[in-house]
Amino acid sequence: MAEFRHADPAMDQALEWFLRLQAGEGDRRLFDAWLAGRAEHRDAYDRVRTLWNCPELSVATAQLPQTPVVFKSQPSVVRIAQRVVMRFGAPLALAATVLGAAVLVEVSPDWVARWTADYQTAAGEIRDVDLPDGSRMQLNSRSIVALDFDGDRRGVRLLEGEAWFEVAHDASRPFTVTAGHGTVLVTGTSFNVERLDEADVVVLRSGRISLGRRGDAGQGLVLSPGDAAEMDADGISRLSEAAVEDRLAWRDGWVLLAGVPLREALSRIGRYSQTRILTLGGEALEIPVSGSFRIEEADAAIESVATAAGAKFERLPGGFIIIH
Repeated sequence: MAEFRHADPAMDQALEWFLRLQAGEGDRRLFDAWLAGRAEHRDAYDRVRTLWNCPELSVATAQLPQTPVVFKSQPSVVRIAQRVVMRFGAPLALAATVLGAAVLVEVSPDWVARWTADYQTAAGEIRDVDLPDGSRMQLNSRSIVALDFDGDRRGVRLLEGEAWFEVAHDASRPFTVTAGHGTVLVTGTSFNVERLDEADVVVLRSGRISLGRRGDAGQGLVLSPGDAAEMDADGISRLSEAAVEDRLAWRDGWVLLAGVPLREALSRIGRYSQTRILTLGGEALEIPVSGSFRIEEADAAIESVATAAGAKFERLPGGFIIIH
């Protein structure tokens, strides 16, 4: 998706080399030296070349507006695409950008997280887990957690996705959930934590919890039952009461959207689908959408919200959908 950065530098380099050569700017001697330097270089380059030669890439590119799109998370793709359009025009630059997006999805950003995980769920899978201290955890689709229950510690690291917790009371051993931007501290309660790129969203059903942002001193914000809040790079802020039930609807098999930008809607629905979503920018991604969707009908919901926002989409073989 739009904020992804490669975990694999070989794939970054392969993509840039390929686009340089397509633009007629690559030094073949330097390229040959790079290709021979490591086995993973050739493997990465072969994958990029295979994607480039895929007929569906040409079909998708031909259906896009003939102006270059900006793929914010990959400066190398944007930089090369800008040079490509100057030499060969917008169609090739669009193909280069679509190729970059496809490569980004093919190389999973969570491979390190999955390697260190204790529990994880696939697309559409929801899993119940009994924790060592008697607490219970329910993992939403596409979620990854690592546990730390050594000695007196009761800790869970939410590496990706979303989880519901029912914590066994133990005042002498606080229970912590650490996500991307902060930590939830409890002794016994039920609550939900969702880790997003831009924020951690916490919803409290019963008991009391304390939120602390990473790097901040002090207690932070204390939540009471029915409260919801998000922690991001700027601080901790409370959410509306309406957000509480919307955020917990997944436990009943629903995705509820109330005026959220299409970009967020695709992220929330997409976690339940095997479809790999590529967004190529545009005003439509910021259009608010609403609706109630069954989790098992996620594929249809993706098309529904895209249409409601006035976005265009193309499905490609191999489980891709391009939205712009």
